[in-house]
Amino acid sequence: MRTYSTSTVTKPLVALLYISLSMVLGGCHAVTYHISLAHDELATPQQRFSDHIVMQKQADDRREAPGQIGHNISPTTSTSSFPLFWIRSGSVETTNPVGIEIARQVKEALESVGYQITLAEAPDSDLLPTNILKVQINEFYFKNYSWFAPLFFTGGNIALTLTLENHEGKMLFARTFQQKGESNRPFEGGFDVAIKEAMTEILNQIVKVSSTEEFRQALKS
Repeated sequence: MRTYSTSTVTKPLVALLYISLSMVLGGCHAVTYHISLAHDELATPQQRFSDHIVMQKQADDRREAPGQIGHNISPTTSTSSFPLFWIRSGSVETTNPVGIEIARQVKEALESVGYQITLAEAPDSDLLPTNILKVQINEFYFKNYSWFAPLFFTGGNIALTLTLENHEGKMLFARTFQQKGESNRPFEGGFDVAIKEAMTEILNQIVKVSSTEEFRQALKS
């Protein structure tokens, strides 16, 4: 009876599996993912206020690549010659313009403190002359590493600056908030988890700062 070594039998099977995965998944890289920004339950403020704040409707995106908030790094884009899995890769963007979604998140944080928020289209809005609160996006980017699929590692950083200006453009208040977010999840990317983690912490910082005497005095200036 003729016998076959284990390696002789398994090598073709591995090759077949690799080719099958390549055919099925190989053409799926370069996909754009869309997510909506969200946050977990925010911390309860020690004190609530009812002041009225006019806030710019859209955050100013100062990043080099506005719009994009992340991308996937997969074996198909690495230097590996023979990756085990071909995981689709591509960019990550928000469902709505990122500036609008960021402003909405900050608005919800301020409203949790009790502030009455009115959104203005631009600094020259008919709502002025009055003080206007603005949000600036300094950094917002997350990377998803799928080299160790089916375990996905996602991490990134968010940095926002909150400013309050009068109708003449004079700076009355400025504070920068920065936070990292991470996620390790099997079988799927964790952009939503990592971003929500960072966003929730930044919003909690905004809740705390907006309750300070410094911020409240700036509102009255």
